[in-house]
Amino acid sequence: MQVRFKLPRGGSGIPASMKANHIRGEILLWCAMHGMLFQNIDINRVKGKGLVTRFKDEDDYLLFRITWNGTDYVR
Repeated sequence: MQVRFKLPRGGSGIPASMKANHIRGEILLWCAMHGMLFQNIDINRVKGKGLVTRFKDEDDYLLFRITWNGTDYVR
């Protein structure tokens, strides 16, 4: 299961890095709020796709989809 977040383009990648760091921080806070391990979530920047978040467990993915209130994501 994966969730993708759009990242801005241009600016030598600096705006995309800033946005990616902001999203990682939001995910870390979400993990703390829901008793999840941040290490169980794979977060990578993929060229052309943005920030891709992969969940190792389907239940974690479903909980994320239901409870996420942070930055908008692409399904």
